[in-house]
Formats: sequence, structure tokens, C-alpha cells
Amino acid sequence: MAGGRCDPAATITLALMLATGSAFNLELNPSRKVWARIGDSLELNCVAKSCSSPTFTWRIGTDNPLGGTITTRGSVSTFTISAVTPQNQHKYTCSAKCGAEEKRKYADLNIFSLSDTLIVETVGSLEVGQRGSVRCTVPKVYPAQVEVEWLKGTTLLKTDSFRAYTEVETAMNFTYELTAELRDSGQELTCRVELLTENQPRKAEGTLTLQVHYAPTWIDITAEPSATVREGQDVRLTCAADSSPAATIVWSKLSSGNWSVVAEDRAILHLSPALFGDTGMYRCEAGNKLGTSTKEVEFHVQGSAFNLELNPSRNVWARIGDSLELNCVAKSCSSPTFTWRIGTDNPLGGTITTRGSVSTFTISAVTPQNQHKYTCSAKCGAEEKRKYANINIFSLSDTLIVETVGSLEVGQRGSVRCTVPKVYPALVEVEWLKGTTLLKTDSFRAYTEVETAMNFTYELTAELRDSGQELTCRVQLLTENQPRKAEGTLTLQVHYAPTWIDITAEPSATVREGQDVRLTCAAASSPAATIVWSKLSSGNWSVVAEDRAILHLSPALFGDTGMYRCEAGNKLGTSTKEVEFYIQGSPRDTTLSITPSDVKEGDGVTFSCTTQQTNSTKLQVQCSISDAEKDQEPVNGSAFNLELNPSRKVWVRIGDSLELNCVAKSCSSPTFTWRIGTDNPLGGTITTRGSVSTFTISAVTPQNQHKQQPRCHIVWSKLSSGNWSVVAEDRAILHLSPALFGDTGMYRCEAGNKLGTSTKEVEFHVQDGVIKRGGGAQAHSSRA
Repeated sequence: MAGGRCDPAATITLALMLATGSAFNLELNPSRKVWARIGDSLELNCVAKSCSSPTFTWRIGTDNPLGGTITTRGSVSTFTISAVTPQNQHKYTCSAKCGAEEKRKYADLNIFSLSDTLIVETVGSLEVGQRGSVRCTVPKVYPAQVEVEWLKGTTLLKTDSFRAYTEVETAMNFTYELTAELRDSGQELTCRVELLTENQPRKAEGTLTLQVHYAPTWIDITAEPSATVREGQDVRLTCAADSSPAATIVWSKLSSGNWSVVAEDRAILHLSPALFGDTGMYRCEAGNKLGTSTKEVEFHVQGSAFNLELNPSRNVWARIGDSLELNCVAKSCSSPTFTWRIGTDNPLGGTITTRGSVSTFTISAVTPQNQHKYTCSAKCGAEEKRKYANINIFSLSDTLIVETVGSLEVGQRGSVRCTVPKVYPALVEVEWLKGTTLLKTDSFRAYTEVETAMNFTYELTAELRDSGQELTCRVQLLTENQPRKAEGTLTLQVHYAPTWIDITAEPSATVREGQDVRLTCAAASSPAATIVWSKLSSGNWSVVAEDRAILHLSPALFGDTGMYRCEAGNKLGTSTKEVEFYIQGSPRDTTLSITPSDVKEGDGVTFSCTTQQTNSTKLQVQCSISDAEKDQEPVNGSAFNLELNPSRKVWVRIGDSLELNCVAKSCSSPTFTWRIGTDNPLGGTITTRGSVSTFTISAVTPQNQHKQQPRCHIVWSKLSSGNWSVVAEDRAILHLSPALFGDTGMYRCEAGNKLGTSTKEVEFHVQDGVIKRGGGAQAHSSRA
């Protein structure tokens, strides 16, 4: 209350307190004992309950600064430490006053730190039977009060507690000592550290896979192919030792009672070839820094009688242009003497290289002149041996050339030629295949002294289905026990006259005048056909475009309506197809006529209105001068009507017959007229009997396909007081019978469809009993 006035807010607050029974209270979250990791952020939220305007105070139990920031919003005060340090370990008290009443809450802030990962490593190396140490390092810990467990696998080895006073987080090291055993290698040693914090166990651990060093404890020697071999064989002596770190291998051979080193730092001793003098005792010494172990093996090389080998030998096939080596090897002879010769007095045609017990004869580029029997002789002391090789020369191109001789035409005899660019000797077998089907096999033999080309021909009567088929020519060289083959393939292209032709109209074959139209002609032929477009005019075809598949009418005009022909042709023949194309336009060129021209008053007079739109296939019939055309409204109560069966959209198969029956209802003497939308003949016969006219097509062709224009609507009007008044609709003929003096005036015929309208006016007078046509008639038209 101020100035004798009551504060409404205070009144409402007091009323709420009395109603709910609530009293001022204080909460601190978190409170009591609070643990915080060094470096983390921490918030203490002090909330005053049931007090609208509390006053907050924060303090710690020393004169140090709070070490954080305070933010107060209404009944909540927040104390924030952005990064906790050991200096924040205090008892924090939040006090709140609500009027004269004060309350306090506190939080004991306990600080800790423990690295997530420990570093476990050996101090030096662990050696079998020796005392060694493993060190466990905790990079960061606070407070320095921990319990340490050491485990091997899942077995607990040791537990220790450590306590030290520090004011900051620190690193701690712990050591585990052990006497290393060979079986410890590969075992996992774990160091697990637990921070001794009240009711808050915090742990971290690290693991080390033990590597125990030991001297070679096991050693083995293997000989491949065996420890006893014949002179000249390749031999591998392999020494394997178990040790850590890996042992260094030294090979020695016993000679005159002493061991002489023959190889160092290698596990395999390779004797290639093994000689008689290699027989003896061999030692493998495996050692590392912890010790050495040795093992011996006795090795024997058996001597053999002098022998001669030639590789390759007997019948040897060599391709012209390739290089060739003949290796002559004298076995069990330390100093052989070699001689090479052929069965003629010709030069050898190659080079000879001799090294020790091996003599090599080399031909750098084989030719047909190298086809001889080559003999290698070797003397060892007084003993002589011989080996020979029959060199057979051949040549066969890897790829054959398969091509047609001229072109292949459907139904005609044609030829395919297969050329082998290079072949020697000219002894071959030729197979012709279509796909995987064998068609023919021939053999050819001819004598030549050099490699030559050969041609083979296959004749066939080409069929359309052969196009795209693969014809393969496979040539095999007839060499003894050495089949050598090459092949070539041709994809057949059979030429044929156009066998299929199609015309498409975009957007369609019936369009409005002014639209863009594309007539596209597609034909199946080989080679590709030349396209010629023609249009039917007065019974003759006139060329409108040549050498193009697409006839572009842009824009399509009224006069473009008609029959179009696509003629597709190549050197083998021609095929044609026609399409009828329609341009729908608005009525135009409307004319009026009066029949008769002079009529006495009281006589009948007929006004005829004719208009032009694109030629239509609509069937029309006239039943008398006083009757109307199809769809005319009844006149003087007559029920004249016209029916066409079938009508609307009629589908008929090419070659079938077709009858259209036109029936005039309620007319005794109808006159029938048939017409189609082009200047062409009807293409059928007309038979009329009484009120029925029948149009017959004996065998339907694509030329019988015609379409209908939009229906034309005729309206007759008379000018009266400056306005046109409709006097008749949907009739081409206005009949006045009898004509009266009041019929004098201006008359208009308006012809229209969905695309536009056209009008024509005429003035006529009825005078002295004679009706006369007036002058000044004008026609008006408009387009949609």
C-alpha cells in the first residue's frame, strides 16, 4: 500500500499464498556433494520458490574469488564455471532473501581428473629367465589417490594403493616387475587404475601384449629336392629357427676338419647346379643377442656317366620371323667339346655360344631356309655323343581378311572372299561357318619356297535373313601333330529394295490451317533409300520434295489438302505409300444465288447459299426444291430426314468390300449426291433405288480413306430497323413461298464452323408483283 492505496499485485499474491498454503523455499541443483572433472563446465542453479522478487547472494568458505559468473533471472540464479580447476574445490553457498526471510543452500564441489587411456610399456626388453619391468603411466590424475590393479589376461596379479598431495592434476607412474617366461609371449598384461573418490568409482586401463625375447630354441634344416641328388640338379638347403628377435643365419661347410663360412645372413643356401665337389657336411648357425644354436646336415652329390641333351629336340616347329634357341647340354663332363652341323653344305644360318657344359645355337629371325636337321655333337675325352632337332618352319597370319566380292543382293548369287596375308607351307584346311553352323570344308595344297598369300571363296544365294549374321572363315595349317589355326569374321550386309515403308504425320494427318506439319517417311532398305515426295493434282503425281525423309509444311495452307505419296527407292527397287492429308479451315468464298431470277408475286423463290471449306466427305442429299439438306429442320411440318449406315467412324480391312446405304426419310423423290474431300474419283459405284442410294467399294484400298471437315452451320438473317434478325438456321436454302411485298429487304447468309465464319449479303425487292434481285451484294468472312 502506498499513499493510502492498496497494491493489487500484492493483494493477489497474498491471496494465492493463503489459498495454496505455499511458503518461501530455496533449492540448489546440484547440491551437497558435487564431483566435477577438471576442464569441464559446471552450473549450479539456485531456485527461490514462492517468492516473486528474491535477492541472491553467492559465497565460498574463503576470501578467494568465486571463480565463476553469476546470472540471475527472476527467481533463478545460476553460478557458472566455464572450465573447472582444482582451485574451484570449495563449499559454495547460495543465500536468498524474500522480504525479511532468508534461506541458504550449499554444494560441496569436489574436483577430479583421470585420463581415459593409460600408457603401458616395457622398461627395456623382457628376456626369458630375467627380471624385467612394465611401466604404467597415467598422464593426468587428480587427486593423487588411486588404487592400481595388474592383470594377466583375466587373472589378478597385484593390487596397490597410492596417495600423494598435489594442488594440480599430475602424471603418475606405476611399475610391475616379473621374471619373464617363454609362455608369456603374446599374453596381455593390463594396468587398471581406479580413482579413490567417495561413492564415485572412476576407472581407466591400458593393455600391453608381452613380447619376450629368447635365444634360438629350435632349429631345422630341409633339403629340396633331397639331401642326396645327382650332379647338375638344383638344390635348396633351408634353415628355420625359432627365436625373438629373429635370428641371423650363417652357413658353413666342413673342409679339412674346419668350418668355412659359405653364406651369411640368408636362410636358403642355393646350389645351382649341384656339383660333385659340393658333397659334404653343412652347418646352419642361428643366433641373436641372447644366444646361438646350430644344426648340421650331410649332403651328397652323386656323379653320373657322360650324357648329352638337346632342348628342344626331335621335331621342332618355328614361326617365320621368330627367334629360336637350341641348347645342347653335356652332363657329367667338366670340359666337353661341341660341334654343330646340318645335313647340307649350306651355312648354319645362326650363331653358336658355348659356356662350360652348355652350347647354344641361336637363329635371330627364322626363314624357310632354316628348315633342316640340326645335329649337336659333344666329345668328353674319347667319348662322343650326338643329338638332333628337325626344324620345321611355318607361318600363319593371326588375322584373316573376310570381305564380300561386290555386294550381296537378296535372291542373287554372291561371293565372300577370305584372304590369308601370310602362310607357309601352303597346306591348309578351310572351314566356313555361319554363326556356329559349319557350312563347308575344303583342303588346299600348293608348293612354295617362301611364305605367300592365299585366297578362298565361298558362294551363297543371299537371303534377307542373312543380314546381320556372322560368316566366319577358319584356316588350319596342316602341320604334323601341331594344329595351328586363324580365323576372320564378316558381319553380312545383304542389299535389298525397300520392303517396308511407313508415313507418320505430326501432329496428325488432319490439322487446322496455319499449323506446322511434318510428314515423315521411313523405309526399310539396304542401301538406304532415297525419298521423293509427290502430291496428287488433277489425277497426276507432282514432285514436291526430293532426297528428304521429312516433308515440312510450315504453315499448312488450305491448298495443301490432298493425297501425298512417299516413294522410297534404291538401286534394287522402289516402294511407295500414300497418305491423305487434310487442312481444316473456316468457310470462305461464300456466294448467294436466287432461283428463279424473276418471280411473280405469290410464286415461290429459293435463296441458295454456298460456301467453301476444305473438301469434305460429308454425304449430302437434296429431296426437292422445298426440302433441306441433311440435318435440316422440318419445314411446314415435314419430317424429311437422312440416315447413313454405317456412319461416323468406319473401320474396314484393306481388300474387303464396303457398302454405305444412304436412306431419305419422308421424301418421295429424293435426289442423291455423293462426294469425298478430294478431286479424286469416288473409287466405287453408286446404285439408287427410290429413297435409298448405295455406294459400294468392291475392294477397299488406302486411297479410300477420307475424313470429314468440321460441320458447317448456315444462318439466314434479315436486316430490320438496323439490326439483323435470324429468319432460318441450319439450312443452305431459304425458300419463300409465296413471296410477299413484306419480304423486300437485305438478306445475309452466315456460314460458320468451329474454325471461323464467312458471310454474304444480298438486297432484293418485291415490286409490281415481280421479285427482283438487287445490286451491291458484298461478302464478308472471318477466320477463327
